[in-house]
Amino acid sequence: MKVRERHGTKMRYIWEAFLNPENQDVYVRQADVVSPYYEMAPQAEITDGQVEFNAMYRYEDIFAPILTEECLSPELEKWYVDIIAHFLAQVDIKSGLSVDEYRRRECINGLREGIFGDELRTISEQLDNDILYQFSSYYVISEKTEATVSLFAKALIKLMGTGVLYQDKDDTDIFYYYVGRAENQKDFIIIQLVIKMLLPLGKEVRIFWNHHFGICGQDITMLDDEIVMI
Repeated sequence: MKVRERHGTKMRYIWEAFLNPENQDVYVRQADVVSPYYEMAPQAEITDGQVEFNAMYRYEDIFAPILTEECLSPELEKWYVDIIAHFLAQVDIKSGLSVDEYRRRECINGLREGIFGDELRTISEQLDNDILYQFSSYYVISEKTEATVSLFAKALIKLMGTGVLYQDKDDTDIFYYYVGRAENQKDFIIIQLVIKMLLPLGKEVRIFWNHHFGICGQDITMLDDEIVMI
């Protein structure tokens, strides 16, 4: 069976190497250089039908006797690591937790643990689980398709529950978000979360709360004392 090489996609756990059915024959080996902070090195990928991982990261109780047992031959040690790693990867995949659900939880944990930075950790601490879970669904999509304005707009309107996003006709990198209610801290935090995590690079969003900006030809937006001039 032909092994599908996985290049350009960062793997964080060994089971990710087997998401494609064509990769079931990948040879798994213990990495020569490991870190206590991750299972797969940042540059890890399937190369020549092989992939390396840190067997001790999550499965120390299982692999420690194998990797430290001097009576095992190097060939037998490698065989055990490969066979057991294949089994554990399939258990992970079939455990009942979908890959997308796993990614959602990883996103939420990453926010709370400061993996995305201290500012986003502070933001996440002020939001309830429901909001974070809804946001994580859009973040998982962005990992697959990359950040797009369309995805950003959908996430923003869904999490805020209201509002309209406009694009500047003269400068298409600028967007105007009309919230439609008075400025408040919770809404501001939600907006910042979506902007910082999902807004494509090079784009800018300007926020208008309960006062709309004037649009020529739209009389309802041109009322005195109820518009913001830009």
